[in-house]
Amino acid sequence: MASTASSVLIGNLFVLIYSLGFLLPFIVLGLFTTKVLNIIRKKQNILNYIVKCGAIIIIAMGIYVTYMGFSIEKTSKETTITTTGKVELSSVVNFTLNDQQDNKHTLEDYMGKTIVLHFYAIDCFSCLEELPNIQKLYNDYNQNKEDVIILSIANVSRNTKTQIKKFLKENNYTFTTLMATNKLFNKYYVTTYPNTYIINKKGNIAFTSFGSLNYETLKTQIDNVNQ
Repeated sequence: MASTASSVLIGNLFVLIYSLGFLLPFIVLGLFTTKVLNIIRKKQNILNYIVKCGAIIIIAMGIYVTYMGFSIEKTSKETTITTTGKVELSSVVNFTLNDQQDNKHTLEDYMGKTIVLHFYAIDCFSCLEELPNIQKLYNDYNQNKEDVIILSIANVSRNTKTQIKKFLKENNYTFTTLMATNKLFNKYYVTTYPNTYIINKKGNIAFTSFGSLNYETLKTQIDNVNQ
């Protein structure tokens, strides 16, 4: 029951009410058996009324708890980790980072092109699902040699450079992966993985995604910004 409540406090309250409801009659009977039996004999009509009221209360609580369970389940199904739209940043944060080949990349050097910043971690399940799409997009846009630049950024505060490089090699990923610490991730307000920003040719963030995207959706967004 506590799991269907909107909070742990409410759930514990339900459990307490149910527990008291079951235990109190036995406690009262154990302490005042004779008196209770006498009252029952004298007040039979009142007892019947109390039983009916108790049954109604239990049924009502059951309906309420069931409704709460369905409501929470419905909300969880409707809620998705992928949200898209314009991000409220005043300006792009510049950086200079090394990639898996130890080549330096400065964001400002790519301004005037459409830039995809893809923040990820190698131990993130959603990232692992999305990375094949990043590789395909990297190849589709001619491996950063034209107007679309794809820069994946791995978190070295979460995994070491050695682990990241080994992961890329084992999975035959050749897309550009830059090595950054939590400091840069925080500047871009990255709190979920993966997180993708698309910067337009004017140097403004035109699109962001919190969570993974399929290939078709991400390619459509890139093409829209690149127009």
